Amino acid sequence: MPAIPIDEIDKSIEKAQQYLRGEQLPDGAWHGNCLAGPDATSEVLIALRFLGALDPSDASKAKAWLLAQQLPDGSFAAYEGGTGSIDETCITYAALLSAGIDTHEPPAEKAYAYIQAHGGFAASTSYTKVLLSVAGILAPGALPNMPIKPLLVPGIGRIIGSRFTPAYTILSMVLPAIVNALRKTSLTIANRNVIRYLTEHQNPTGNLFGVVNMTVMMLIAFKLLDLPPSDERIQRALGDLKQWRIETQLHALQQQRMEHRSDCRRSSRGTNSRERSRSYECRQISAGRAIPTGIAARLAKSRLVLAPHRRMAFRGQEPAGSRLRFDERGSVGTRRPSAARARNATSHR
Repeated sequence: MPAIPIDEIDKSIEKAQQYLRGEQLPDGAWHGNCLAGPDATSEVLIALRFLGALDPSDASKAKAWLLAQQLPDGSFAAYEGGTGSIDETCITYAALLSAGIDTHEPPAEKAYAYIQAHGGFAASTSYTKVLLSVAGILAPGALPNMPIKPLLVPGIGRIIGSRFTPAYTILSMVLPAIVNALRKTSLTIANRNVIRYLTEHQNPTGNLFGVVNMTVMMLIAFKLLDLPPSDERIQRALGDLKQWRIETQLHALQQQRMEHRSDCRRSSRGTNSRERSRSYECRQISAGRAIPTGIAARLAKSRLVLAPHRRMAFRGQEPAGSRLRFDERGSVGTRRPSAARARNATSHR
């Protein structure tokens, strides 16, 4: 490959910097939509089925949303607008079976044909193979060997965690524990160390590091390492997963919308510029045109999970001049008003 001139690299860096500067909000933060594919929804389906906690209604809705993401060649993309991915297709295929679809139904047959044409399940990563095994598609004996003895070292979680990211810690600790438990080659002391690590790092709300995928792996590990379903750690994690559902978030949005309408009626006779601006925003909301981004931002945590809706903004504060809207399908998307309106909105804050 020929060397790339330094000036071209500098131009590319400057172009990226200009884009990022242009996207920064007045309060200094950046706001955007998550464009990840069906991975999170698929993994939650697999885990809930494995734990015997999958509600039939959730399974039906999640299945409908996943099928809507299938590409014409039967594959599933890792990111919105992307091309088919062998790992994404394997995981989503397992999720569809977990949701109750039959292997002989056309969508499943198309996904399986794509997988076979691209190397089969063997061509997927170790992470994907674990999910396939948990879903009952891949025999535990086909899983890669993952050493368990390092997990016998006292304080191994602290040792690894102080040097690597949480994601690497999960891969180096939890995956080996899961693989060896599936293969019936686990060691009691190693299992205790993994349970201790997960217990110490599980958030009070129930998730692990605030990420769906890691929470899924934690739940699978808890079950395989013989924690009873009634254990409060499992129950907290299951409860937390429900809060990642877009339907739960949309219900809260609707409740906030009704409360906001009530506030609007009380402030409609405001005389100063701030109150008049708020009254205008209230009229827009009452007409069904907009919902303040801040209402959704405090509710949306990640990718849309267990529901057929597509997009949700995620932010901690309301960006000036930005609104969320419902489209005809009930989905939520973002739109940015003109620069003049954004400046006007900022002046009233």
